[in-house]
Amino acid sequence: MRKKSRVPLGDCRGFTLAEVMMTVLILVMVTAVVTAGIPVAQRAYTDIVDGANAEVLLSTTLTALRSELDTVEKVALTDGNKVDYFESVSRRCYMRLVNVTVTDGDKVSNDGIGLQVVPPIEGSEPMLLVSRAAATKRLHTEFGSIVYQDGVFKIKGLVVKNASGTVLAGDAEGETEYIIRPLNPVTILGTV
Repeated sequence: MRKKSRVPLGDCRGFTLAEVMMTVLILVMVTAVVTAGIPVAQRAYTDIVDGANAEVLLSTTLTALRSELDTVEKVALTDGNKVDYFESVSRRCYMRLVNVTVTDGDKVSNDGIGLQVVPPIEGSEPMLLVSRAAATKRLHTEFGSIVYQDGVFKIKGLVVKNASGTVLAGDAEGETEYIIRPLNPVTILGTV
């Protein structure tokens, strides 16, 4: 006859309830930390991408401004030699650079820098210098002033801002001057 072998209770292999509960608690804490970190990482990624896109948009805007102002033939000035409007070889009408704002109900948003026909045609909107496709929904360009002096256009306060108005690229203080020298001599139409 065989003897039945009995395993003593103290020799059972496995995990105790306390060990399993501690493991679950540690997993919950790690999951909470990872979950809390995802929005922070997404925000950091968005900030980095917006900063890079802002630099590209500033460069694109400067290229578009240079393209527009290189061919100016006539310019009308206001006090302090600020540019009121101009006529270029490429556009046979008077144009004015404006900061374009869009009103949608109660919401007013900036759309960027645009060209507006002078005198404005009723119902017409300024043509954006940089298209909405080139700018992102979260970014837009603005400028402070454009002056024509000593044969060059001097642009101050050129910035790229996000939807909340924070400057992401350009000179927020307006101290940097971007200088564009027209290709041909410019006729000054007078001071408005």
